[in-house]
Amino acid sequence: MNSKRAFIAFLVLILFLCGCGKADSIISTETSVTISESSHISEAEETEIEEVDTQETHISKEEAIQAIFDYSPEGVAEPGEDAEKGIEYYVSTAQNIYELPYWKAFGIASLALDIIPTVSEEEVVAFIDRGEQLGFESLFEGFFWDRYSDAETIEYAKAYAYYLTEHVLKSHSFTEFMSDNYREEWLKANGSKSEYVYDSIDELLDTGKSEYVDGCYAFCIGIDQWVCGKESWIHDASELYDLIHDSEGEFRIVVQDMKNDAPTWYENLGKNKKNISIVLYDDEIRSFTDTTNKEAVIYLSGAPEAPHEYVHALVLGQGRPYIDGWISEGVAVRYSLKFMDDGLEAMDGIYEVITADDIKTYLADNGWGHPDDTALYFTDVKEKYLDLKTKYGDEYTDKIYVAMAVGQQEIADKEAIPGWSLAERSGGSERTASHFSYAAMHLSYFGSAVATDLLIKEFGADKVMTFLYVTGDFNTEFGITQQEFIEKINQDGSYKDAFLYVE
Repeated sequence: MNSKRAFIAFLVLILFLCGCGKADSIISTETSVTISESSHISEAEETEIEEVDTQETHISKEEAIQAIFDYSPEGVAEPGEDAEKGIEYYVSTAQNIYELPYWKAFGIASLALDIIPTVSEEEVVAFIDRGEQLGFESLFEGFFWDRYSDAETIEYAKAYAYYLTEHVLKSHSFTEFMSDNYREEWLKANGSKSEYVYDSIDELLDTGKSEYVDGCYAFCIGIDQWVCGKESWIHDASELYDLIHDSEGEFRIVVQDMKNDAPTWYENLGKNKKNISIVLYDDEIRSFTDTTNKEAVIYLSGAPEAPHEYVHALVLGQGRPYIDGWISEGVAVRYSLKFMDDGLEAMDGIYEVITADDIKTYLADNGWGHPDDTALYFTDVKEKYLDLKTKYGDEYTDKIYVAMAVGQQEIADKEAIPGWSLAERSGGSERTASHFSYAAMHLSYFGSAVATDLLIKEFGADKVMTFLYVTGDFNTEFGITQQEFIEKINQDGSYKDAFLYVE
């Protein structure tokens, strides 16, 4: 695993060349990729691109095609007679000159080379209307990649790009084609029955640029770089689209929530994260995140953890010791729990226990050890669960209420369920407090979230999140030890009002 992780980290370093943009693009509904944000473009290429941009309001289809043919960066040979290499050469050329998404670059390159699709326009429309491939209607770039798309689907994607480009350029300038989306117009013109859906996240994906290095694709969107291709849990382009589309939407909400809670932290520190890589990898246990003050790499082993790890990526600076990990986990749960319902499978088991007709009998029948003591614990959790249900009704799911009830009970007991503490979940069952804090040894993710919620209420999100970003000492920063703080919220009962959910 270590060698595999090192290899992936090396690839991430290389693939950062695709030049992800600025932090504010995550929360903007209109994201643009500028020349300065594309670090893989040379100075000579920048000059040529700038010259084209000064005339962009006057670019016609013919001028665009001529510019593609005239473009010849130093040291790059033209493809000769190889048609397959030829199209990709001119796709790359179109992207470099005009900052186009892949499908637009492929469309104009196909027109330039007069490569007619083998699939008819009617067949493409019928393929879209079947609705079998999520994200295909938006021409997500993954549908052009061998790793995630079969040969037939790739042919349909290429044909779709060709016909859509051809249609637009019959009645619109190339400049309009670059800056706008005409899918709905084309679909209606061809009698499509598809309910056209293209939201702000699709628009964001349309700005994406990709690189391919040693079996990995790096797809850059704003400051985010999705590195994929080596994982086994994403099977096709539709699944990849679904993951990236949903996660990017969640990331934007997470950033806005954190910015609202801690505006000073965000302005001074949070928005300094210029590159965040999300590496899809295989691990049955967990996802995790490595951070520096400017960058972060998320190793993602499953979709539900994405927003949780993204909070870590934003809030943690370089060198933060794990002894303060309970606050980091608490902050991550605070801002990601509303997206985590599918990732709370453990709550299903607890829900079955606390809703059983007789908790003690249920525990004994299902092999739980020490049913007398355990029944008392789950009875207390049930009481807190019912209090939350009474207070909030059907506004949240049972899994959310169970998670919050477990967190509150941990503060009441000053102890996590055996095997659930952060220290144990991090492989620290035989370690001492020199490795983990008192809180990490006695609280799970949910108890940590309750404690962190109260820490934020007392000291403010700006102070807590700045503490996580900049290495420091908890006692010095907050004027109390971690153990004393847990004792305090246990004694004053404030944990009963803690709420782990940010709207």
